Amino acid sequence: IDKFGFIVGSQGAEGALEEVPLEVLRQRESKWLDMLNNWDKWMAKKHKKIRLRCQKGIPPSLRGRAWQYLSGGKVKLQQNPGKFDELDMSPGDPKWLDVIERDLHRQFPFHEM
Repeated sequence: IDKFGFIVGSQGAEGALEEVPLEVLRQRESKWLDMLNNWDKWMAKKHKKIRLRCQKGIPPSLRGRAWQYLSGGKVKLQQNPGKFDELDMSPGDPKWLDVIERDLHRQFPFHEM
């Protein structure tokens, strides 16, 4: 099982991921931290650079935070204080829970979970 939870050697796995040298990873982390800490400035003037950095790869340590910004979730969270907790505590619609449950195995047949 690889670090993402997929069974190694399965049909769906396209071989081992290429490891990024630690020095390169640290440089990318530094650039991404600057970008995330100044997100509005970057989005206003350098959105093409953001795209290029995404294509090179988001450092694993910053993927969760980057995903919030890239998906627009960070703004939605700020616009709707308390809404996430409200939705998190409410029970899911059984119809959609069933659809999601069926779809998980189809989308990730070689994942341990």
